[in-house]
Amino acid sequence: MKKSFVFCLLFLLVMSIQTLEQNVHDEFLDHCDEESLNLLEDNLSYKYHLSKAKILLEQIEIEIQKEKKDSNVDGVNRLLSQKYITESQIELLQAAIDAAEKEESESVYFRYIIFGFLGVFFIALFSLLAYALVLKYQLKDSQKLQESFLQILEKASFIQEEIVVEPKTSGIEIESTLDLKFFRNELAKLKKKRLDDIEFMDLKNLSIQCEMIGRRVDKATGRKNNAKNVADLVFKLSHELACSSYEALLYYCAALVFDVGFLYINQKIFTKAEINEEEKKEIRSHVDRGKEELVFIPEKYRAVFEVAVSLHHENNDGSGYPNGLTKKDIPLLARMIRVAETYTALVTRRNYRGIFDRDSAFFELKKESAKYDKGVLNALYRIL
Repeated sequence: MKKSFVFCLLFLLVMSIQTLEQNVHDEFLDHCDEESLNLLEDNLSYKYHLSKAKILLEQIEIEIQKEKKDSNVDGVNRLLSQKYITESQIELLQAAIDAAEKEESESVYFRYIIFGFLGVFFIALFSLLAYALVLKYQLKDSQKLQESFLQILEKASFIQEEIVVEPKTSGIEIESTLDLKFFRNELAKLKKKRLDDIEFMDLKNLSIQCEMIGRRVDKATGRKNNAKNVADLVFKLSHELACSSYEALLYYCAALVFDVGFLYINQKIFTKAEINEEEKKEIRSHVDRGKEELVFIPEKYRAVFEVAVSLHHENNDGSGYPNGLTKKDIPLLARMIRVAETYTALVTRRNYRGIFDRDSAFFELKKESAKYDKGVLNALYRIL
């Protein structure tokens, strides 16, 4: 229905442009025809007088010859004066004719230029309007996909229930295989590292690669700039919570790819109006999938990225997944991503609930503050 409407609109637009062009064309032709007629009349008048002058000149020549035979000096001198005047008239008339013909040719050339310019202008205008309509139609589709994805994700992610690891029934395992003690030790080492020039360049190059993956995830899920928005918030939260510059940059890179697992989820799920329990499990499994996309991550950063990808849906009250961790058992990076992701989702427009402003979004977070780290929530409020 919408495609038909767009095509009808384009057709009406083309007809309107053609009518406008025809009106301009007709008015211009009328103006040009009037000028051309005037030029033609002047040209014919000049040619008529020129022919009369030439005939008169011939008659004067004959009269001069007769007066010479009769030896009439006064008659000859009088005829010579008339001849000189007539020759001058002929020169002036010929110059006027040449000028009129030149002006007429220039008028025709100018007319072609105007027609060409109008043609190019209207073609360009039509192309721009058509492109704008197509872009608007695509944008609506993209917004619908984004809203559908966010709605489905909300149904799968924000379910208040005890997390129980069930036997493998559908080829999807929710329980994480993370060695949390190992990762806590690895994350603790970050406090001792300093950001030197070499480390800074390494992280800068790493952020470029991570941003590319983040864009792929956003394209797959229809959430424009979601990864970048979440990562920016995590970076600001890191500084507000007194993390080192090294930690803040590394956390920023990891937050760009925290949802990489969605690249391995069946995208048809995100367009459904309702999802069943198996599909909820598949959506939740994104925290333990997609890690093969991160093979480019250096070993020294691996622990941080594993935490970002696997633990960003853990809740402070133990209601999260995949491990049901609580409070300080959840690494700071995962707690920051949890808050940043939820806030970003709240300030994203959706058909079924509209968009939240900053204060309204923060109020929504406070209503379910048991899920989120209090220190991170307070830091978010300060940086906003």
